[in-house]
Amino acid sequence: MATTWHACAWPSTGSRRSPGRCSMTAARATDELSDPRPDWALQAGFANRFEAENEGCTPRNFSEFRDGKRLPAAALGSAAERAKRQRASAAAVDAARKKQEPELQPMAQILDASALLTTKLEPVRYAIPGWITEGVTLLVANPKAGKSTLILQAVLALVTGADFWGEAVPAGKALVIDLETNPRRLRRKLHEAGIAELPTGVLLYATAWPRGIFGIEAIAQAVDADQAIRFVVIDTWQRFRDNKPGLNAYQADYEAMAPLQQLCKERPGLAIVVIHHKRKADAADPIDSINGSAAMAGAVDAIWVLGRKGADYVLHVQGRDWERDEAEFLLTRAQGRWELSDAPRFSFSERQMLSALDKVGPASTAALAEALDITRQAALKRLQRMQGAGLVAFKEGAWYGLS
Repeated sequence: MATTWHACAWPSTGSRRSPGRCSMTAARATDELSDPRPDWALQAGFANRFEAENEGCTPRNFSEFRDGKRLPAAALGSAAERAKRQRASAAAVDAARKKQEPELQPMAQILDASALLTTKLEPVRYAIPGWITEGVTLLVANPKAGKSTLILQAVLALVTGADFWGEAVPAGKALVIDLETNPRRLRRKLHEAGIAELPTGVLLYATAWPRGIFGIEAIAQAVDADQAIRFVVIDTWQRFRDNKPGLNAYQADYEAMAPLQQLCKERPGLAIVVIHHKRKADAADPIDSINGSAAMAGAVDAIWVLGRKGADYVLHVQGRDWERDEAEFLLTRAQGRWELSDAPRFSFSERQMLSALDKVGPASTAALAEALDITRQAALKRLQRMQGAGLVAFKEGAWYGLS
């Protein structure tokens, strides 16, 4: 059951939703018009809103009234004094209104786990199968370590429909917001990756972008205008985020990142990778090496930490929907590309198929396609490829695992 909200939500813009501006302003205006005895009218000495308005009293000038009558000009003082008093009155009313507003909270919903166990759920959606899921992924590494090159490699696999570390990537569109480069450097990176030309519109980029919530709204507008965009890169987080005064480090980090995660929740299938820097000090736990408070890790869906272990490069991966058994991968970097040094025995898609065979036993192509929630054609193609690799066999109308 979907979460229901008491008050404002992101306004809908078709099949995807855009954060835009919260509708609280409109809600306040409606509440004020429907309140027959607002505080400002009572403070001015009127019995209700209608008496006040008939005398020309409003929330902006109610301080000029007393006992239901406008004070004489001599009692109001100079124009500057009247303006100052009006500002103070408006601020007092606004503060009182904010204090009375209920905090926006989701409604409590108690569900039955027995129904959950029999409900067919949507599978995890991947931008890069087996590696990058929908939601926000934080990619962390030291400066100049090659993190931008790594994620560009994934982006190019997506926009060209190529493989990424042994996994076939369905073609799609990507938006790269690179705030630490310029068009000349980006073109050089593309050439170094072996890309001489691309189809029009599959790889969009920007080297300037609004910061903070305005930047998140701009992303929402871009992906809602072109719903084929399913992969967004923000490079780097420090140049994208804004800093709200008066918050401690944890609050500031969480409130900066949470709207980005909400944007993805409102748009199933959308993946956003945020590139960030590591701390200068070493940490035993890779998660502790993230520059910032613990909220940086808590507010995202997955984390990639690229670092060194002796002479080797190591990629540490954690995620809410991470479905591999491995969490660390050795990498090598050569000719502008990152490659797995210790590739898993099975690819992600192969492991999925073998797990399905373990659960349902020898099965037909149609049964396996249903178990994996993929088309029969896609299941057959995968099974035939695995048959050629000696991982499965077909006998008497059913597929068997050989691993």
